[in-house]
Amino acid sequence: ILLAGLPEPPQESETWLVKERPYDLHDIRGMIVGLRAALHAPSAGTHERGVAGLHPGRSGRREIGGRIVELNGQVDPRVAAMWNLPDETFLAELDLAQLLAEIPARPAAAEPPRYPPAIRDLAIVVDEARPYGEVEQAILESAKGVVESVVLRDVYRGAQAGEGQKSFAVRIVLRSPSGTLAPEDVEKAMRRIQGRLERGLGAVLRS
Repeated sequence: ILLAGLPEPPQESETWLVKERPYDLHDIRGMIVGLRAALHAPSAGTHERGVAGLHPGRSGRREIGGRIVELNGQVDPRVAAMWNLPDETFLAELDLAQLLAEIPARPAAAEPPRYPPAIRDLAIVVDEARPYGEVEQAILESAKGVVESVVLRDVYRGAQAGEGQKSFAVRIVLRSPSGTLAPEDVEKAMRRIQGRLERGLGAVLRS
């Protein structure tokens, strides 16, 4: 997948009144997430930052057994200049054989949740070079069995985030399959998430 220029047609909720914008990193990664969701393919393997030929701080790859099965990111501006491409050019490669192998042989079905969720919204400020995938992975791993989903709602860059920083607005859904989470259980899970983000990623949290 190669993206460059202006996206057409406008994205959901955008109209001709919206200022034109070039493709960005979220577009290319959104395509991969959408493809996996449509195929019900889990995201197995390990995630690593940096891909040869791509921007070192704005690229990543997924490996299984030391083999790269997925990569995406912004083409290194020096490489883009060599090929007369726009500076904001984005690339993704998928190992289709591996992707298809990850799809369950039969459609999976799950019983609807019996217990209510606890929903928490966070603003997570990180370095500009930090990809969202690392933030989501840290949240999921820090409170396994309690975090049902993590959804990216917005990305902010500006004075309130700080120079060289960006803020991810995320919604975290917490739920237990065995019973309604008590307030102290929710707070314990959120402390674990906060600790992992702050110590592991150097993030600053704002509720």
